[in-house]
Amino acid sequence: MQKSKWGYPSGAGIHNVPSAWDWMRNYKKAKDKGGEGHPEAWPVADVGSNLIMQMAGGDFVLIGPIENASMAFPACAMCDIFLAEAAKDIGTEMVEDHPFFKLL
Repeated sequence: MQKSKWGYPSGAGIHNVPSAWDWMRNYKKAKDKGGEGHPEAWPVADVGSNLIMQMAGGDFVLIGPIENASMAFPACAMCDIFLAEAAKDIGTEMVEDHPFFKLL
């Protein structure tokens, strides 16, 4: 609402959502510690949650936790490229320092 009504930039630290899920904590926990033993699921959910904010039209993403930043930044750049390519079809032009020009 703040973006459409008042024009303010909008975004969030949506990466906090997967860390709040009880089922995810159990799912990623090692079997010998009472969990289901799928630690690989955590970074996928964490990084993927950052992409949701971009796809929803957010102006910024608060990326975290810091230990997943090396995975989150390239994923967010890739998402920017996808969005830019889609926006090209409706006449939107990319700025010079857009990730599209840095990664491709």
